Amino acid sequence: MIWPENVVNPGRYLSQDVAFQQVVALAARIDAPILAGWFEPVSDTVSANYHSVITPAGEETDIYDKVQIVPFGEYVPLRGLIESLAPNSGLPARDLRRGTVEPVLDTEHGPVGVSISWEGYFEHRARHSVREGAQLLTNPTNGSSYWLTQVQTQQVASNQLRAMENDRWVLQVAPTGLTAVIDPSGNLLQRTGVSERKTLAATVEMRQGRTLASYVGPWPVILYGLLAAGYSLIRLFGSRASDPPASTLHESPAAS
Repeated sequence: MIWPENVVNPGRYLSQDVAFQQVVALAARIDAPILAGWFEPVSDTVSANYHSVITPAGEETDIYDKVQIVPFGEYVPLRGLIESLAPNSGLPARDLRRGTVEPVLDTEHGPVGVSISWEGYFEHRARHSVREGAQLLTNPTNGSSYWLTQVQTQQVASNQLRAMENDRWVLQVAPTGLTAVIDPSGNLLQRTGVSERKTLAATVEMRQGRTLASYVGPWPVILYGLLAAGYSLIRLFGSRASDPPASTLHESPAAS
């Protein structure tokens, strides 16, 4: 079972121990591990946004902290300077702890790649997961900041690209955004609506191997763009150089 981003918030309504035991109780009831999304303060200045594997036996066997964090949304660059100039700016009180481990959670069913929230827009995060052996890709997200469908639909489209690039099933999971099941060909098999209260069930395949795209990343597109731009410049300046010079008109002397 895969849960969305930051749906377990210890310290807000429940203590960490109580929240953990509730997740364990559900894992035991369904007899399956839960990939749970946590958000909690770890100090007066730092919070954590992470996913972990909770087993029916009550163990937390693996953890992935979000790596690609949002400036001014999850951390504040030059915080001291900005707060001195704009003390009532409404910036987040704590910076998010940036993860350092590989974006893969080891489960009893196989390694699962994790891109939390907007990490799903960055193709290198999914490629990193596959490079580290991920057989399934997940994008736990929240989306509560966006109540219309534009950003949510863009996120599904990005995950369709991640599926095709890496030949993997992708599961996008959200409490308020869109939850989706995407096959390795990029086909959208299931999808909820915005803020729809629904649990999706799907049979997915744990896949191995790597595609050419997972090795080379965006470089073919970048090189193609550079070559196209260079060719356009050559044509532009070449056509200007071949144009005949403008004729210069001289005034004839007046007849005497």
